[in-house]
Amino acid sequence: MSVDLLPLHKLGEFDVVLGMDWLTKYFATIDCKNRTVTFREPGQAEVVYRGCQSSLFAMTISSSRARQLISRGCVAYLATVVLRGMDDAPRIEDIPVVREFGMCS
Repeated sequence: MSVDLLPLHKLGEFDVVLGMDWLTKYFATIDCKNRTVTFREPGQAEVVYRGCQSSLFAMTISSSRARQLISRGCVAYLATVVLRGMDDAPRIEDIPVVREFGMCS
């Protein structure tokens, strides 16, 4: 799945807004009560995105600020998403947004 995202910093609680056309294309089902979006694209494994269950929304901070907070005894969590069974997964240098920043040049 690929999508063009527009950062919406002024909306606070929202990370991104996905259009109905894009959601329809990937057979998305939105369950607001359980805070999930399920993608059931034919021939593909079902993908479920689970939103934050808390009313407190995480905010993004710099690594130096995170290091500073951790050194003061704050608790830190690191989450990683792993795709399984993706033999034909794209290489990072093939992703256009990454290419724009020259990290793979």
